[in-house]
Amino acid sequence: MTDNAEKINRMLRSANEFLEISINNKTYIPNFVNMAFACELYLKIILQYKNREYCKGHDLKTLYDEVVKTVDENELLIILAEEISKNLSFDFCKNNIINAECNLQNMFSEHSNLFVEWRYIFDKPIPESGYIVDMTLCSFAKALKKYVETMIEVVP
Repeated sequence: MTDNAEKINRMLRSANEFLEISINNKTYIPNFVNMAFACELYLKIILQYKNREYCKGHDLKTLYDEVVKTVDENELLIILAEEISKNLSFDFCKNNIINAECNLQNMFSEHSNLFVEWRYIFDKPIPESGYIVDMTLCSFAKALKKYVETMIEVVP
């Protein structure tokens, strides 16, 4: 196995573990911090696979913009639309990439830096509306996982 393949497999294991632990239903803030970090890692895996390197940083929008330079964005958006439909439990936008892209852009506008902003959230005042997370983040994480697993040959 090449060094790049080994690195990708290590990154994938970490991303999968962060995503898995984010779906524990026992916590709130840590779940979304872990979910955002899983998204970040999945995006970096795609970049590592395609370019043999990835961007530094935690901003999901910046990483996504780099990813779509190297992949067919429509393929990724179709998977995202399917995941959004599953999370909503009905065919809100199954295979509808326009709605998926709109949901994704809305999520980026609110949560592109969620990992950075929420990991030390105790240092900030609680907003009047409380802590609200766009559930597209969960769909995005699951879509990225599925996309990565179909894009690369995962070595156990």
